[in-house]
Amino acid sequence: MSSLIVEVCAVEEIAEHPNADRLERVRVKNWWCIAPKDHYKVGDKVVYLPPESVIPEQLAEDWGIAKYCAPLARGPDGKRPPRLRIRASRFRGEPSFGCIQDLDDKTWSVGYDVKEYFDITKWEPPLRSTDGDAAAPVPAFHTYTDIENIGNFPGILQDNEEVVVTEKIHGTNCRVGIVLHPNEQGEAVWQRMAGSHGVRRKEFDQRGVRGRYWIPFNEDAEDCDLTHILEHIVDQENAQQAVIIFGEIFGEGIQDMHYGQNGVAFRVFDISVDGQYVAHDKMMQYLATYPSVPLLYRGPFSMEKMEGLVDGETTVCDPASIKEPFKGREGIVIRPVAERFNFDLGGSGRVILKYVSADYHGRRNKDQTENH
Repeated sequence: MSSLIVEVCAVEEIAEHPNADRLERVRVKNWWCIAPKDHYKVGDKVVYLPPESVIPEQLAEDWGIAKYCAPLARGPDGKRPPRLRIRASRFRGEPSFGCIQDLDDKTWSVGYDVKEYFDITKWEPPLRSTDGDAAAPVPAFHTYTDIENIGNFPGILQDNEEVVVTEKIHGTNCRVGIVLHPNEQGEAVWQRMAGSHGVRRKEFDQRGVRGRYWIPFNEDAEDCDLTHILEHIVDQENAQQAVIIFGEIFGEGIQDMHYGQNGVAFRVFDISVDGQYVAHDKMMQYLATYPSVPLLYRGPFSMEKMEGLVDGETTVCDPASIKEPFKGREGIVIRPVAERFNFDLGGSGRVILKYVSADYHGRRNKDQTENH
């Protein structure tokens, strides 16, 4: 999950809106927003609210942005909370990633955190039942890296640094692995494990139904492509604790984007050995015969290039096979070819960033482009 950063920012750049005389594009950090023309100038201090910010309904009304926000899901009582979710939108064809607002206090400095002042929280998807398949956590079977939004962290990736860019798939995060762990007799043995992002899962739930997070393993897991790959990595890397493969399960019944699948599918996006992530080129060697997430680009980094990749039709499948109206990309994931760290990102400091498409945010809107 990415961090919610709601702070005072400086306007870095202003650009013409190609399709609207009364609007212009305003950049703060790596985020472009749409604002009234001539309202801001470079160097002005503003409050920036990124997509997935949840704000009080009255505040949205006061700011005049309520009609561009999404309501929250109804609670058990059938009522919606009096809060709204900020999304990315298109205004006359140009994306606006969240919004910017004037300061309540002109003395606020750049970087000042205003989440508490405005009572802003982060949108989280509703928790789903585990259907009785939750298993006790095992530290070596760790969760995946938190991936921050590139818009919040300009300068982490350097211009012309060699990167790989993959398509971000809209599904459910899955981890599968083999882990050295005590069995019932207390003997440490290599065991297969599977789970969602935050929960290790038993293979079968209380009803005897095999869990979706075990789908990457054949039911005969001993004779399984993924098992063979994991065992090969253990041998090649001399693993001492765990080898974990991270990927996305997607298709029918997973999310609102099915990618033309009859049933579900699994694509790999990362591998870790004893808690250390494998560099891209070595990962692809291990996955030579196994499907991974689509590679969109490899080459020198620039934000201009990323902006050209984030939108467009999905490459997961033939877009013509998709039944849903939206046939685009959720976004992209960007990582250096050589694994590295920058602790300005917080957490593990691993350099891997995401960029979510404005069209993906607006896919459920009947009119994705506001005419004003």
